[in-house]
Amino acid sequence: MAQAATIAAPPEGAPKPRRYALVVGIESYSDANLPDVLGDKDADNLAKALEKYGDFPAGQIVVLKDTHGPEGRRKSDGLPAKQTIVDAAGRLSREAGPDGTVLFAFSGHGFDDGAEDYLVPLGVETKDRVSLRVGALLVRDLVEALQSGQPREVILLIDACRQSFGSTANLRPFAGRLDASSGNVAALFATSQGLPSQVRPDGAGGFFMKAVADRMLVAHKENSRMAMANFAKRVQEDVSAQTHDCHECDQQVPAWTLTSSTPAEFLLVDPSRENPSDLLTVAGSRVLVAPDGSEVHVTDQRTGEVVVYSRSRALALGSDTAVGQRPSRSGSRVVADGPRGEVYASDEARGRVLIFASGESRAPVAVPLPGGKPELMVLRPSTRRLYVADSELHVVDVIDVAARAVVSRIRQRFPIPTRITGLALSPDERFLYVANQGGEGSGRLGNISIVDLQKGEFPDADIGDVNCPEGMDVSPDGRHLLVASQCGGGFDPLFFVDLETRGVTPLSGFAVGRSVAVDARHGKVFVARVGTYMRDESGTLAAVPAQLSGVDFARRESLFSYPLDVHSFAMTPGDRYLLAVGGQQLHVVDAGTNRVVKTVFFDSPAAGVAVGAGADGRNAICYVWLPEENRLFFTGLSGLAS
Repeated sequence: MAQAATIAAPPEGAPKPRRYALVVGIESYSDANLPDVLGDKDADNLAKALEKYGDFPAGQIVVLKDTHGPEGRRKSDGLPAKQTIVDAAGRLSREAGPDGTVLFAFSGHGFDDGAEDYLVPLGVETKDRVSLRVGALLVRDLVEALQSGQPREVILLIDACRQSFGSTANLRPFAGRLDASSGNVAALFATSQGLPSQVRPDGAGGFFMKAVADRMLVAHKENSRMAMANFAKRVQEDVSAQTHDCHECDQQVPAWTLTSSTPAEFLLVDPSRENPSDLLTVAGSRVLVAPDGSEVHVTDQRTGEVVVYSRSRALALGSDTAVGQRPSRSGSRVVADGPRGEVYASDEARGRVLIFASGESRAPVAVPLPGGKPELMVLRPSTRRLYVADSELHVVDVIDVAARAVVSRIRQRFPIPTRITGLALSPDERFLYVANQGGEGSGRLGNISIVDLQKGEFPDADIGDVNCPEGMDVSPDGRHLLVASQCGGGFDPLFFVDLETRGVTPLSGFAVGRSVAVDARHGKVFVARVGTYMRDESGTLAAVPAQLSGVDFARRESLFSYPLDVHSFAMTPGDRYLLAVGGQQLHVVDAGTNRVVKTVFFDSPAAGVAVGAGADGRNAICYVWLPEENRLFFTGLSGLAS
């Protein structure tokens, strides 16, 4: 059976990957019109990340900067003058060759003269327009040098809009543009066109390059072959969140562009360390046979997904049996109705819910919603009613899945219309819990409203004292509601709600909460947390990556946290494994050891994950909803084995 898998490290003596990098950083210019930009610190941080996390060999990274810095910092391989940059770009490109990757990073000043983009190297004079253009480096010329060895791909990381600079040249900020003639180039720019990027308040460089390095660390720890499209999106989110949370800063959102038809290439982190020259091309894929013949690795050139055909023994994920699988009570964008052999997916972009026949490839049935966008869903199996949150219209739509139609609508109950961020169903199927995010001007940061589904009405009292509730799950005995949260000033709690007394017990320290899953077998709660930017005890801003955390349910104590960027959960039968999706990946987490034991890669971002019985009612199946492809991925649990 074909199984997506991570790739093991290469054996001793394996050839170095053909990955080359030229990193340019300028701290200060001699011209008074060019303010200091601390680009040398960006160069240090990025060069370190490329070597440690990006699988760029140290001997294949060239750093050009105007400072050597204190002891322990990377020494410069030369000054970042115009001709030095061009010469180094051409040399590295030729060394990389047709199967190589060349990365160019720049942190300094740049400008647009109305027709072309320029980078400002060391030694430029800004006294007039002609002097500036003569001394500056035309981006088109730089790309030509980077392409001189005809490498397989070129990656640009450009922070050339740090600040505007005074000059009689009267030029525009760096625009960051590439055209189709640039060839196979992916470029990630520090900010949107015409807007300035910013230095971190701690003086450690810019927000952009720090976010790139931090995101590389996360991908490295996850052993992830993260394609540029997904990597760029994560960096955009990180920089936007960090500058939003910085009181002295303006909002900054990076931009990226691509001139290639293979968007899943351009890997800043490549844990496979495959040497493309050792691979055969077969029907659009690269194929590599392990030396002992035990595995065949296939890399799809279009998507970058690695598939492993293996003879190794399958991992026992509770086997394929659906025995012990309890119905999901937590809101998700994909829901499995095991007994009926159906799967429901919220198609937000098209305003509909899709109904798939479990384990079959025939076209799904579409149930259109009357306006708005479907998001989280939860199924009430006894009545075959699917409850679908719609934050745009501030309602929960009720779908009769047997009739394939919306039959009623529950209006959100909150002082002002706001987001619905969580749904949960009590085990006896009587109560539906609706998390309301809170809204400006409402005087409240959120609550959880309760719908009595038997009576079809709201009880008098809501559950208060919850800041910006997010994902929720109900304990199997129905006594507790577990709620992730935000808006807690960096100490966002995990809330334990006693559903009998409506009492709320917060456990602080889980910023920024997104989703939760109850593991009854091991007595714990898993919490998915979004990356953020916080001040430490000294007041220094520090990046906090997205994390997976665990909490002891009985003792209300934190058990572990480690970087893992996920947003949706599902437990396998008997709570032996946690399935977690985030970005273009599905992670299999051993619920006993809390470690990732398997990662599956997709062509596009996963919106949700579910586990349910197949059409035969016996075999358990994992489902992952991929909305950009309008596709439901499914596999038996043994299909996730490595």
